[in-house]
Amino acid sequence: MRALRRAVAVAGLSALVAGGLVTLAEQPASAAGVDFYVAPASASPAGNDTPTCGPSATPCRTVAYAYARAAESDIINIRPGTYLMNAAAVAGTPVANTNTNRLSLTKSMTIRKDPASVGTVVLDGGPSAVNSPIITLATVGKSLTLIDLTLQDGFGSFGGAITLGNGTGTTVNATDVVYLNHLGIVGGAIDVGNTATYTQTGGSFTGNTAGATTNGGLGGAVFVTGRVGAAGVPGSASFTNVTFTGNRALGGPTANTGNGGALWNAGLLSVSGSTFGTNGALQGTAGTIRGFGGAIFNGALDGDDAPSLTVSSTTINGGLPSGTPAFSTNATHG
Repeated sequence: MRALRRAVAVAGLSALVAGGLVTLAEQPASAAGVDFYVAPASASPAGNDTPTCGPSATPCRTVAYAYARAAESDIINIRPGTYLMNAAAVAGTPVANTNTNRLSLTKSMTIRKDPASVGTVVLDGGPSAVNSPIITLATVGKSLTLIDLTLQDGFGSFGGAITLGNGTGTTVNATDVVYLNHLGIVGGAIDVGNTATYTQTGGSFTGNTAGATTNGGLGGAVFVTGRVGAAGVPGSASFTNVTFTGNRALGGPTANTGNGGALWNAGLLSVSGSTFGTNGALQGTAGTIRGFGGAIFNGALDGDDAPSLTVSSTTINGGLPSGTPAFSTNATHG
């Protein structure tokens, strides 16, 4: 399965865009649990990336700079505005006052909209020439809490918005987070690697796409990885009161279909109190068979996998004009 995932991603990557993942340099900063603040340059007080930025009265301007200053388990409070995160940091160091840097997390962190602020916080991944999700978790055992944010327009082979790396045991807990218009190959917005856990309450996934140039896309919004070996630990994802709308798993240029218009699960997946509408699994451009699981595809990619799916109090309706005739678009297959 891992070989297939890698082959699918590399095939799509070579024809789309090349780039690299960047790890931000950490700066000496605060004791654990300290609040850091981020604000646009146009706000009052204005954000400005300096070696002492972060207090409420003197916020940083970029999320990357605040993250680099923060310590393990600190909290980054972002004031309303749009923050471009569409380029790699230079030499691994965040570029001050440019709002361009993606995040490669090496420490556990909470990133949230400033609870005292009114408005929307947008972390925008595009336009971008970098093939890398907005946020990557690749350091073993680290966790990320996201609250009341919008992540949009990211691009990455393994999830356009967030990658939880294989074998890392990383965890993301999201509350009222919106994922909008991301492009990935394995997971349009999020790729949950084996041993990793993603949990979301509230929020939505809208207009995300999984697509490749030779194979079909896997999970228009989210892909959950299966286990490695019979004793392995699969990826795990849970969604409660989440809305999935207009997500697509594209077919390839051959007969290969896209599967799992919103979700593809090869690991452990639980969905409760959620709504699916106008999602679609599409046929290949040279094929006649439409994809499986317009909303959810629950199935193994190889013999290691033992996918488990639980769905309760969830509405699945509507759909794009595609999907397997045997399983209507926006239905669950597997």
